Amino acid sequence: MPAYRCPILIWQDEAGLFNALPIEPETDLVGTGIDARSATDQVRKFLSWSFDNDPLLISPDFEKSRLVDVDVSVRPFYRDNERIFPCDETVSVRVPCVLGRRSDGLNTCAAPLLDVRFDFHADNAFEELLTEHVRAKLAGRTPRELTRLLRPPKVEVNELVIRVKQKRREEREVFIPTLEEVAEALGQRHVRRRFSRAWQRDEQVADLVLRLVEEQSSVLLVGEKGVGKSTLLAEAANEAERRLKSDRSLEPTDEDQPRYRHRFWITNAARMISGMQYLGQWEERCEEVIAELAEIRGILCVESLLDLVSTGGSEPSQSIASFLLPFVREREIRLVCEATPREVAACSRLLPGFVDLFQILTVSAFDGETAVSALQKVASSLGGSKLTFNKDSPALTYRLFRRFLPYYAFPGPAASFIRELAEAASRNDRNEVDADFTRDQFAQKTGVPELFLRDDIALSESDVLGELQQAVIGQSKACCSASRTILTFKAGLNDPGRPIGVLLFCGPTGVGKTELTKRIARYCFGSDGDRKGMIRIDMSEYSGFDAADRILTRPDGRPSPLIEHVREKPFSVVLFDEIEKAADSVFDVLLNLIEEGRLTDTFGRVTHFQSTIIVMTSNLGSESRTSVGFGSEFQGDYERAVTDFFRPEFFNRIDELINFAPLTMDAVRTIARKELAALQSREGLDSFGIKLNFTDELIEHVAGHGFDPKLGARPLQRFIDSFVVSPLSRKLLTESQLPAQWTVGLDGDNELAITTTHTNL
Repeated sequence: MPAYRCPILIWQDEAGLFNALPIEPETDLVGTGIDARSATDQVRKFLSWSFDNDPLLISPDFEKSRLVDVDVSVRPFYRDNERIFPCDETVSVRVPCVLGRRSDGLNTCAAPLLDVRFDFHADNAFEELLTEHVRAKLAGRTPRELTRLLRPPKVEVNELVIRVKQKRREEREVFIPTLEEVAEALGQRHVRRRFSRAWQRDEQVADLVLRLVEEQSSVLLVGEKGVGKSTLLAEAANEAERRLKSDRSLEPTDEDQPRYRHRFWITNAARMISGMQYLGQWEERCEEVIAELAEIRGILCVESLLDLVSTGGSEPSQSIASFLLPFVREREIRLVCEATPREVAACSRLLPGFVDLFQILTVSAFDGETAVSALQKVASSLGGSKLTFNKDSPALTYRLFRRFLPYYAFPGPAASFIRELAEAASRNDRNEVDADFTRDQFAQKTGVPELFLRDDIALSESDVLGELQQAVIGQSKACCSASRTILTFKAGLNDPGRPIGVLLFCGPTGVGKTELTKRIARYCFGSDGDRKGMIRIDMSEYSGFDAADRILTRPDGRPSPLIEHVREKPFSVVLFDEIEKAADSVFDVLLNLIEEGRLTDTFGRVTHFQSTIIVMTSNLGSESRTSVGFGSEFQGDYERAVTDFFRPEFFNRIDELINFAPLTMDAVRTIARKELAALQSREGLDSFGIKLNFTDELIEHVAGHGFDPKLGARPLQRFIDSFVVSPLSRKLLTESQLPAQWTVGLDGDNELAITTTHTNL
């Protein structure tokens, strides 16, 4: 009767209960009792049953176990929406570790309370490796979260001797170092946790298991991004491994055939060639992976078929996919890959014959009641005694994603958002996730203000006009035209298959085109024109022969700044500045953007622009003016110049041509007054309690000298900095009696004069 020695960790929690956790073999069981003996007995019974009923359960390989406490310095973080702020001081976390030795002489360490395990060679490297693992595990935790990980008051390590009633068929020892380096077993506990249940996919799970276990095929999962291909694969892999263990007819009959606990290994193309620097190096690694998979009769799961085709060489014929093609054809390796329909078409074009080696399993997106039902199941699985989901939350999540992110397939991103709601509620000590909390978190995730998310909040044209005209002086007609796009977005009447709006701003330089764009970004997406809510593309940089390629990808193949920004922040204003300077080939690219709201690169990767507002600026038509940028009449013939320049198919897809009038002198004075008033909020004045009053003579002087008819109002800020800010700075540094009220005007020589009136605050 064989016996196994199984190390276990025993600790007493704050409630006084004793807990017992097996270190090897790894299980999800934690024994709990009023004393150490009762908790240990639970583990003993479970392990005895497991060894008797699971012939493939790996026997423990953890000798000479001993308990060691190690203090690890961890830096806590605070979270504010999407931003993370590190604390100034670190926190020392005492980690109880169980050290042991493998039968092959390799040292091993387990910190079960943090789910950290690793092997190591040199004894002096143990603490350094543990510190790296623990810091990676606890990265981004708040101080409050770290307090929950404090060492229990009483911890000890013990050893159970488990005697097995029936003789187990031992696995022949198999070493797969290369496979373990480039991939992870889908059956491992920490990998399984990344995936939720494949709700509403029972038939497809069964179909995939059939193809993998009985038909022994390579399978390609095809579906739009977010439909749940990875979740389907993870559940099918777990079900397939259970079937392989329980059904002896599916096991090899040869007693010498090696067996391994995990058959399905997941990786990606980048990981397969990571660290490979020399010619032929990654090909040799792939051969080792193929050999090790054959040794354990394993299946390699790759996250993206397209990445296999586009990684490894300068062209698809030198890629990983090209290298694997003959091995897949001869069934020396089996693959399970994922791809979107467009990526399948691109792969078929780039590497003919590769896609034909796979069985295709189409994974469709959920819609309507099926989508809501799946989200409700996800919410139910996350809820418990301490957290409940209001029944309206999953339905509201579906409506918000359907309305504002119509290009996302269900259930993927929406299901991830449900999990984010549970995490946010836990951080905020909430017991319930209701509609208001759901809407608030969606606003933080997308940047869309609550004004646009709630149908019960009215929005009038006067409200929008007031906001725009406050920032953009002297352009009432332009503000009125731009407000129509915002009102259409609020009403939900914009075409979901196109960008929210496609606007062309025409007019002389320095009259407020960029400023209005920034104000739209701030009003619609809670931004003030920063890189998160708005991206500016200078089209004069895209006038060369390769401009169309560069607007999609960088020279090294990575996505361009435009693509990166929109993928990271889909709700944005995209400003194509001086659009007329772009090459003709760029207009062919943008034509698809403004018509269908998406861009597709040569590899079939799609970037969606349906949640963006596209603004193009142009000076076309300004050349016909006698006085550019300033005047009392609007003389530029912009529409004629625009229609003459753009091709009809491009011009007809622009939602609105918005003409900016030259600035009047009254408008310039208003801008000057607004810029001078903004000085009051600068830190140097505000911190000392300095109040500024500007005379009408100064405002007139600034308006007259800071305005250039050819450049509009752009030089105004430079003149204010030199004529007003510099003297204010000198006075602030020499003034001794503060706070005070300063009157800023002109002296007899039209130089800046500052009069001080001391105040008692």
